[in-house]
Amino acid sequence: MKKKLSPVIPLLLSLILLAGMFPVTVFASNDEFVLTAINHLSAISIVDVSESHTAVLTVSYTHPDTLDFSSGLDIAYDTSIYASASASFPSGSEAIVGGDPVAMTVTYQKNGNAALYTASYSLSVVRAAGTASSFTGTITKTLKAPETLAFTMADFTGLYTQNSGGPLSSIVITGSNPAFGGLKWGGGDYVFGTPVSLAQIQAGTLTFAATAEGTVSYTVKASAAEAPETLIGGVVLTITASAETDNAEEEEEDDGSCHFPDVGNRHRWAVQAVDYLYEAGIVTGDGEGCYNPNASISRGDFILMLCRAFDLSADDTGSFSDVEEDSYYAGAIATAKALKIARGAGGRFNPNASLSRQDAMVLMIRAMEAAGLTLQTGEENGLNRYCDRSRISNYASESVAALVNAGVIQGSGGRLNPKASVSRAEMAVILYRVLSM
Repeated sequence: MKKKLSPVIPLLLSLILLAGMFPVTVFASNDEFVLTAINHLSAISIVDVSESHTAVLTVSYTHPDTLDFSSGLDIAYDTSIYASASASFPSGSEAIVGGDPVAMTVTYQKNGNAALYTASYSLSVVRAAGTASSFTGTITKTLKAPETLAFTMADFTGLYTQNSGGPLSSIVITGSNPAFGGLKWGGGDYVFGTPVSLAQIQAGTLTFAATAEGTVSYTVKASAAEAPETLIGGVVLTITASAETDNAEEEEEDDGSCHFPDVGNRHRWAVQAVDYLYEAGIVTGDGEGCYNPNASISRGDFILMLCRAFDLSADDTGSFSDVEEDSYYAGAIATAKALKIARGAGGRFNPNASLSRQDAMVLMIRAMEAAGLTLQTGEENGLNRYCDRSRISNYASESVAALVNAGVIQGSGGRLNPKASVSRAEMAVILYRVLSM
């Protein structure tokens, strides 16, 4: 006589079969440290967590009161041990600066093991101590005589560090004009010691007119909106004018731009790129017929050029809190934000700040991806031939490596100069190389 199979046994067999279809999840013990480092785009520095489950990230003094870890977070782990690791925030990813920590769960998989494990971390955000604003460095400008050079906001904002002070609002220039030219402002001679607002500079009212060759240096100081009477810094502004040649033979050998008189033999390496971008409607001059190849390019202007170059558009019109709605680059920045090209920090994008070379590369890669273009991922050890490779920020390494691997970025003198401001001439060459690939 056959015995009936207990109804519990088939149920157990089914559970065993189902269990075999899914990876096993095990909670890691607290003495196992998965991550080696934690960083965020808004943080001042990377936090080492190789022997801790707690991380305190420091943001700038001027950072908003909250930081959202759902975007901009960067976690690092030992790939010789772990096959993957990802972060999640079961109780919310927004942290209050100086407030309670946020709980983060890291789900990870070990090499050669299909099981999933989790480890718990605690993230806190604190604000850096307030320090005085600074305005330091050197601005070097060149032109041919007789020509007029127009200054841009990016010439000055790139040397200003706000820290705990207010945003840069105006500059004051001291010195004396040379015999071969002079500073002009608002249609007349500039009176030394007179404040010039950033808006007036952006409008192109501050210029230097050269009548002959020579070099002159001025001292520039800055002030912030909340304390216009307080001047800080002492930036050196050096202007060099070279004389036009009277030699007809040399003129015939001039391989300068067909459109801009200030893009000539000294910028021969950029002439083809500048003319190509101008004829394609991607770049324009300063309104007075010049291109200003040595001027630093602002973050807003670069985004505008990327949108034009890759014909980018988006339905979402939301932008950043520091982008004025009626600015000429507002639409482009809104598009870039919607496409996750421009991500900013703390709800701000700093459109008038000068753009670093590494940030230009990051934005370039994101714009290419948004346009459906891809580059082969570059091996980051390929950057080791550059002596300043260690100065590349973690968030930019992959983008820099990809553009170096593609031959778009070639460096100079064995350096990449990742944190130096990118000039309008350099920007033109980088963008032209990408579009010509």
